[in-house]
Amino acid sequence: MEDQALAIRSLFIGSIDSLKIAMKKAMVEKNLSGSPLLFFVLDHIQNTPNCTAQDVSQKMHRDKGQITRIIKELITKGLITKQLNQNDKRSHFIFLTEQGQAYYQTLKNADNEAIALMKASISQEELDTFLRVGQRMLQNIQSHINEP
Repeated sequence: MEDQALAIRSLFIGSIDSLKIAMKKAMVEKNLSGSPLLFFVLDHIQNTPNCTAQDVSQKMHRDKGQITRIIKELITKGLITKQLNQNDKRSHFIFLTEQGQAYYQTLKNADNEAIALMKASISQEELDTFLRVGQRMLQNIQSHINEP
């Protein structure tokens, strides 16, 4: 049982670490500053209509202060811009700038390459099984975490 727990931990942590390393390597090769976390923030902004800092914070399970600092950094780099939410003057919608779109696409390509390497020599059936089981494992732990 302990060997299985170690194997599960090693698989998930190793996969995440390898993806981060691949992303960081791609960023260095393309002379892009930042961290893989910036990619995940940009990805969420890109794929969430009318995205707010609160949306990013909830999706990424990070405190709002950390997300606010990242958003300020992305604004300073010219990668995103904010627009006042006309329905709630306390919040802003966040959008990728043209420069942010290019930066995001470069990182997205690197991410896709890393995922392709992970999937090499794995059949579609094996991948489907892995995703189905992994999703159930994630739901199991999330339902435990979200219990009152």
